[in-house]
Amino acid sequence: MRKGLELPMNTLVVVAIAIIILLAVAAFFTGIFGKSGKKWEYKQEFDDACRIYVANGCKGSVPEQVKNAYAKWVSDGKKTNYDDLPETEKPRDEELKRMCKCLV
Repeated sequence: MRKGLELPMNTLVVVAIAIIILLAVAAFFTGIFGKSGKKWEYKQEFDDACRIYVANGCKGSVPEQVKNAYAKWVSDGKKTNYDDLPETEKPRDEELKRMCKCLV
């Protein structure tokens, strides 16, 4: 590479990195990263409800606490009641038990 082209190439690399950083900062402040964080919290709530169900031996039908935590997780917090989910988004009890790692 020629010496004359070295400075402009370095400058382009620095400018590209600066633009990427600025876009990341803008995304952070507009809340784009926050939505995925909430989704993670809802998944944790579902996992916690599953742990309690598994600790009780996975006996009987899946408890409302697990179902409602599932609804909150899949709807990004818009629905907190399992019965409010459309029928197409409601898994059967066996599927929920599998998600909770119960032996079906």
